[in-house]
Amino acid sequence: MSLIKSTIITLPHLHGIGCIYLDSSINPELDPQKLPKYQTVQKADINELLDHLGHCLTSVKKYPQGKIPENERTKFLNNQVIGFFYSELKKLVDSLNPENLLEHLISYHEAIYKPIPSVKQL
Repeated sequence: MSLIKSTIITLPHLHGIGCIYLDSSINPELDPQKLPKYQTVQKADINELLDHLGHCLTSVKKYPQGKIPENERTKFLNNQVIGFFYSELKKLVDSLNPENLLEHLISYHEAIYKPIPSVKQL
């Protein structure tokens, strides 16, 4: 039997108080699967998207450069900016291969929220 699946060690110097669980069903952080490395969004990527948005608004939709009047900002953001980024996201999702996509996305999600610890204090 694998250590990961079957071993529970009680440390004698803790008088039975602390246990190290090596069973991934008890301690999911010990799951040996390879998660992708977590990567934060880079400033360059954000700037590229904002440049693309600016080009679309000024060149394609012919909005003039400058400050948007305060009473029009919410409508502009909802209709133009969110609409632009939604259509970009839709294009990206449509371009993805659906085979194993859910598993792939879940592994990236887990890499964000569940880093595998190297040492855990009791």
